[in-house]
Amino acid sequence: MPLATARQTLAGAGAAAPGRLAALLDLEPEAIALAAALLRRGVEEATIEASARAARDAGATIARLGVERGLLAPAAGVEESRAPPPLLRAFGADAEVRRSRGEQLSKLRVLLLKGDVLAPDEARWFAVVSRTRPSLADAQVPPFPDRALTGLLEAEANVGEVRPSLELQAAKRASRLGVKARILASEGGRGAVADDDEMERRAIRLLIEEASACYREDRYDGALAVARRALDAAEGRRDLELEIKSRTACARALYMLGDKKAALKESASILALAEDPGRRAEMERADVAWDVANAYRMCAEAGRFLTATPIADLFAALDAGEAYVRRIGRPGWRAGFLKVRSDLLAALGRVEEAIGFAEEGLALMQRDGSGPGPTLACHRWSLGGLLRQQQRFEEAAVHYQAALDAPASSPYDRKVAIQGLARCALARGDAAAGLRHAREAVRLAEGMGDDNLAPALEVLVDAHIAAEDWPSARSAADRMLERARRLRNENRLYFALRAAADVVLGAGDTGRARALLDEAAPLAEALDRQRGGTTGFRDEIEARRKRLA
Repeated sequence: MPLATARQTLAGAGAAAPGRLAALLDLEPEAIALAAALLRRGVEEATIEASARAARDAGATIARLGVERGLLAPAAGVEESRAPPPLLRAFGADAEVRRSRGEQLSKLRVLLLKGDVLAPDEARWFAVVSRTRPSLADAQVPPFPDRALTGLLEAEANVGEVRPSLELQAAKRASRLGVKARILASEGGRGAVADDDEMERRAIRLLIEEASACYREDRYDGALAVARRALDAAEGRRDLELEIKSRTACARALYMLGDKKAALKESASILALAEDPGRRAEMERADVAWDVANAYRMCAEAGRFLTATPIADLFAALDAGEAYVRRIGRPGWRAGFLKVRSDLLAALGRVEEAIGFAEEGLALMQRDGSGPGPTLACHRWSLGGLLRQQQRFEEAAVHYQAALDAPASSPYDRKVAIQGLARCALARGDAAAGLRHAREAVRLAEGMGDDNLAPALEVLVDAHIAAEDWPSARSAADRMLERARRLRNENRLYFALRAAADVVLGAGDTGRARALLDEAAPLAEALDRQRGGTTGFRDEIEARRKRLA
């Protein structure tokens, strides 16, 4: 739960130090809601705080208080079910993890500790790491009417498969979801879940929340797996809101994994509902408006990577999306549409015009800071890329650095910004800085999927070429080409073939270069057709063919 929401919830129930109590409860939404209910029942804030502070597991403690005060039905084995499994015990004993835990603790303090919130000591955060979700058997959870909650518990804490830098976050989130699930399971009739139907809805919401958390951590495979589980459950219920939110989560993950066609399909499914005259009022409700607006944007964003879709045709989705957000009274949400519009114009060669829209989108995002689509950092590096195309390298570098410095920039945002800094350095003739930045971009991209790794490898190829390190350039180009082939996306494959051709041309391997250019030629034609019959990509191939002579 966001800190501001947690404080408001507890303050509304009479807490004198709501932020401190929220931190003691690890911002667990269900635990905070239960603490508010206890306060309203007359339980002293000091009693709740003392219990949470002394407990190894604050979530279990607040649940027991709820049972004692008659707010929850008894649930056997609450504390035992949260005992750390062997994997996490070993994880907590690892020296490397202990060092990284200290770094992560500092980040968590920055995020959580404001106002009257006391800084939790390292032992408390280690206790969070030491807990993870129970199995259904361990938690003694009764059967549920649908597989949604079972899917939630299965998806919670796959700690062994996440990147080391994210393990603490994953374990903390898993613990938070665990207490949610147990409170869902133990809630009785008094002021709690009304029926099985509502319990199932809440379980699906937890899956959607988990998918969003995975997405924010750049774990797109995990986000897609959980989102699909939520979508299966929502479609079975014929629940419009949850289906739309699940499809949004699927589309976002698919896009980042490089499956632009599938992302477009999910977004189009949402718009098919939005544009049904019989559902118009329903699709303008506040609880789905963000998702509908995002679907309009995503159709244009994903479509530009599909050569069968003319770029000129994609402006219609943006026009419809902007009309939609104005109609529902959210003109500030235009920022994401402006960013995509600038991308489309740049693809058509109208770069100066694109810069104008990108600057407008950035200004709107800085003013409103909300809406579906790109982050502030994304607006920054996108504008930087356009300026770089116009050889305005110093201005571009300012925006790339601003993207790196943005407080909410994700690893993905940082990766793209560093790619841009590498390009600027290479353009200035600084091969050493270009190579350093390129290697850092590749490091950040590892684990984000082929679609994110391929562009980082392309920059690394160019950096090695600038340094005339042909063996390293070929190794990076071969890896990029392998990843691009796996994506089966013509756009990514063209650039991988072009990069590989540049390497072998530089190394004097004309036979290999000819084969790569022959394979790239029809892709160049498809990209030019998508842009309305331009010849830019075909000209690139022909310029390289001349070097074969």
